[in-house]
Amino acid sequence: MNKFDSIDFLCSLLRQCPDNSIFEMTCNFDVNYTRVELLDILNNDVTIQNCKDDRQRGALKSSLLESYKITADRNETKLWEHGLNLLVTKQNKEATIKIITDNFDNSDICHCNVYPNKDLTLDKIAECYDGFNHSVVDSVHFKFSDSERQLFGKNAVDIYFNKMG
Repeated sequence: MNKFDSIDFLCSLLRQCPDNSIFEMTCNFDVNYTRVELLDILNNDVTIQNCKDDRQRGALKSSLLESYKITADRNETKLWEHGLNLLVTKQNKEATIKIITDNFDNSDICHCNVYPNKDLTLDKIAECYDGFNHSVVDSVHFKFSDSERQLFGKNAVDIYFNKMG
């Protein structure tokens, strides 16, 4: 049996999402870091392989996506302020996918919501939780091949392809 790859699934959602989508991701590491921690990473050429601890690894992963982050305005948004919230555009989509595939693993992201516009005025078009083992995706925006759907089923991954609303 092939193992379900949650990063592959996430990247498939990234590839297919509309321009200016928001990916609200809950990570299994702290996405907030200090300027001192960032300078330590930059000044010492820290890579995923040579991080000194989990905290530094989380700071590095989060910092790699810094230019794509969108901040949560506490008064006007539904975004979770402690998440890794990314604005995904046509211009940054491939770079975002590359950073995630090169630096993240299947245990890094446990929940993900996808909103189809940066103003968050529309409902979610994807809701994935429990390490992507349970997901509902809007079939208008996201398509998967029969073989992909069979793989999800073989791994007891519950992914519902229905119009959300």
